[in-house]
Amino acid sequence: MSLVLQHMVTCMHMFRIRGTQTPSPYKTDRIAFLDPLFVSMWAFEFPKMEASNQWVFGEGYFETYVGRLPKYGMTNKVWVDDVDTLLFPYNLDNNHWVAIEADLVQRRLRVYDSINSGRTDESLQKKCKPFAKMIPRLIQAYNRRYKDEHIGAAAFSYYRVKTLPQNYQQGDCGVYTLKCLECIALGVNYTGLCDAAMPSIRMKLAADVFDEVPDRDCFLQLDATSETVDYPEAEFNSGSKS
Repeated sequence: MSLVLQHMVTCMHMFRIRGTQTPSPYKTDRIAFLDPLFVSMWAFEFPKMEASNQWVFGEGYFETYVGRLPKYGMTNKVWVDDVDTLLFPYNLDNNHWVAIEADLVQRRLRVYDSINSGRTDESLQKKCKPFAKMIPRLIQAYNRRYKDEHIGAAAFSYYRVKTLPQNYQQGDCGVYTLKCLECIALGVNYTGLCDAAMPSIRMKLAADVFDEVPDRDCFLQLDATSETVDYPEAEFNSGSKS
């Protein structure tokens, strides 16, 4: 069974919770795990930004930028000031998950795909364009240093990493994506990540979620009959400058 948005939201929340532990299990505490709901909205709104020079970020973007969304997983970590790396899953065409590492220091996107044969380099780069262009623009909008030093909102560079183990059986791209993001955060290689290990990896992920995500807020955000979830008290919808 393929992982859907609800599964990805919950697992990313689990990774976020682990990052609050002392000591952190990750190679650095300057990591932010983005909510897949935010990522989906980001990609959805990108054409609006491309179409208008007057486009501005809605409140939900700022709340995410300063670590106050999702509300059930607030970290209060501000991008650039407290965060060097953004990690998030991205669903392509509603049928395939990839992992994205956004390096805020080197201004680069690294994309990890468990089925490299599924899309050309050019096609995948085009799919990731929303993040390459909107991440620096968001930082420029809210980071005073970026404004004062005129660092600008030039698009991040893009690199497709082809070392991720490949998924040859159908339906496991979501699991590969989650484990890839976890390995990046931990600073370890992909030893043991393969199709043959999928059943045991799935079981462990499920067990870990139920053991480590006790706050039901995460689950209450999710409507079991729909993959569309709204952020409470925050609007992502952009507007135009008056």
